[in-house]
Amino acid sequence: MYQKITNITPGLPHVCTINFKSIVARQTTGYGYAIEKGTPLSIPVFTIGASNLKSFCDNNNGLWTQLPGPIGTIETNGSETQSFAVTIPADATAIYICIGTKGAVAKLEVNTVSFQKNQN
Repeated sequence: MYQKITNITPGLPHVCTINFKSIVARQTTGYGYAIEKGTPLSIPVFTIGASNLKSFCDNNNGLWTQLPGPIGTIETNGSETQSFAVTIPADATAIYICIGTKGAVAKLEVNTVSFQKNQN
């Protein structure tokens, strides 16, 4: 899944926090972001799940973070939170927050996602 955010302030640091309701991670399960600079990005076809999102983030001025192996053996029951910081480039017009999984026995449910200016 992904969310495009256009109400951004270029040049300032932001933080994204994701609270997972439940995760059974497999293969490339993770989260990341892609940066749009002018021309709207083409969203990938989600036929192979997180692999497509990983490539989308990596190829569009972003970053993909794969969740570590130990998470793959448990369900979090809302206790797993991941955060990342990003400084929006001066020429950015949007950021895409992406979360995805891949694998037949994978499970990924999200409680909340927040994206805001870093106050630190």
